[in-house]
Amino acid sequence: MHTLKTMKGRMIKDIVRKYALLFVMLSFLCFLIPYTGDDWAWGSRIGMQLLNEGFAGYNGRYFSNLLEILLTRSRILKAVVMSAFLCGIVYLTERISDKKYSFCLSCFLLAFIPKNVLRQGILWTAGYTNYTVSVFFVLLYIAYIRDFLKKDASCADCRNRPALI
Repeated sequence: MHTLKTMKGRMIKDIVRKYALLFVMLSFLCFLIPYTGDDWAWGSRIGMQLLNEGFAGYNGRYFSNLLEILLTRSRILKAVVMSAFLCGIVYLTERISDKKYSFCLSCFLLAFIPKNVLRQGILWTAGYTNYTVSVFFVLLYIAYIRDFLKKDASCADCRNRPALI
């Protein structure tokens, strides 16, 4: 029993170490990403003016717009938030796939993402808040559904299924 507890503790430490290392590396890289395109507008009084007007007539992406305004105010905050969502994507992918090497595969795929997707989905802060953050929440929902369906698979009376919507 004691060795099982020790092994579980060691596994948790290994998981924390690998995600901490990934977070630190991604934070460093995200800190180096310059603001481009309309990021400059979001970080100026134009972004604050849009916020004060409630983004009226602009678009319906309120969460992304608010996040964009926050991320264009501080490079350190941008690095931390961007790396947190990217680590979250890797974690959720690992959790959903439930395979032994899914962490390595997810990191590999993140490192070798196509250039155009990288430019518009990660390196451009406005694109990041619209696309990458959305991917995180979609994966979070898929992970929830997967866990929910696993628990409920044997249930003959499935009154909880509407909770998936």
